[in-house]
Amino acid sequence: MAASKYRKLSHVVFKCDYHIVWTPKYRYRVLFGEVKALVENDIEMLFKWKGVEVLEKNVQSDHIHLVCSPKGLFVPITFQSPISPKNILFLYPQTLAR
Repeated sequence: MAASKYRKLSHVVFKCDYHIVWTPKYRYRVLFGEVKALVENDIEMLFKWKGVEVLEKNVQSDHIHLVCSPKGLFVPITFQSPISPKNILFLYPQTLAR
């Protein structure tokens, strides 16, 4: 049997996908090379840790597009907060050197 695009909980049937776009301040082009690889890897790791399935991921030099689907009922802030701009600067201090 093919996997359904709908998810079930005890009293709910739902399909919940979020399209999230992150941009660096002033859309600076800092997401390339080593930083791009680090961001892609960390997004996969953090979203897997939070129980969120990444359906599509596109990292450009000045923004990131994500289409994701949480495993349960979540609001987006609960799974995107580890990748907030303050945490990005903490995780990647080499971006400040530019």
